[in-house]
Amino acid sequence: MYREKALTLKNAVLADFQWHDAEGNTLTKLPFTVPHRIGQGSFMSDAWPPKNWSTFRTLIPVVQVTNVAVLAFCTGGRHHEVAGMVNSNVQLDDELIRGRTYKYSRRLGGIEREWPLHEIAARAVGIQDRLAAVIRPEGTDHLWVQVMPSKGGPRGAPLADLSELSHDTLKRIELMDPEEGRAHLHRWRHTIARLIGITVDDAQEVLQDLFGHNNVENVLIYLLSNAELAAEAIQVGEEAAFVLAQDALKEVMAGKAGGPAAQRIFVAMEDYRMQRGIKAFGTDDIEEAAMLLNLEGTAAARQPR
Repeated sequence: MYREKALTLKNAVLADFQWHDAEGNTLTKLPFTVPHRIGQGSFMSDAWPPKNWSTFRTLIPVVQVTNVAVLAFCTGGRHHEVAGMVNSNVQLDDELIRGRTYKYSRRLGGIEREWPLHEIAARAVGIQDRLAAVIRPEGTDHLWVQVMPSKGGPRGAPLADLSELSHDTLKRIELMDPEEGRAHLHRWRHTIARLIGITVDDAQEVLQDLFGHNNVENVLIYLLSNAELAAEAIQVGEEAAFVLAQDALKEVMAGKAGGPAAQRIFVAMEDYRMQRGIKAFGTDDIEEAAMLLNLEGTAAARQPR
């Protein structure tokens, strides 16, 4: 009897609630489809508002997953780092969020560290905190909550497995491509690593600081795990080696280069000039000699890593 009365009350609240989008317009549909419950069955639709509480309840995990994704993408945090973040650790004045990490720490309970917090991520944290406050026990401040009791914990308890929530929710609303694998939280680290790798100078230093790695080799694992990015890095290395070779040859021919190899290179270049039957080296000749010096680009690829 109590459950039926509670459900009737919830449905009445939903029926009177006014839904608006971010611009304040009346919300009539969602940008994705969700399961709408009718009796014992359901169908996928982007129509909104919901007809009953059962349909509305399917949107709560979607909101949580959206907020998780924004925070994970903006901070590049590991699963346990994002899962442990709380609203009280947000420092809006400093544009930071604080949390604990157990990676590379031998201390019991880990160590505290900071992540830069974009204003979009700060907004997501604010939305999530308001949502969690309705469900979590009074006196607690965890961001991610169990909406329904499960083996993971009672209703309102901290939600430990954000990856499982992401996978199940995206699958439920049909936004997941099976060919792309599971939607686990760690993939956001690879996403942000790729974007920073192709857009930011000194990307390895930036990512080492953001990811909290203790050496640059671990950063390179992320940067080079993407085949396209790895190929681009090799191309950039070959082009840089070619430019350095051109500069070196110009210095040798101008008599500005030193070192034991300078004289040998000068003699080799003079022989090359005589073979070509030219009086002086032009730009094209220097480029061709530089290409030969780099074994047509293969020398850079064979350098020890």
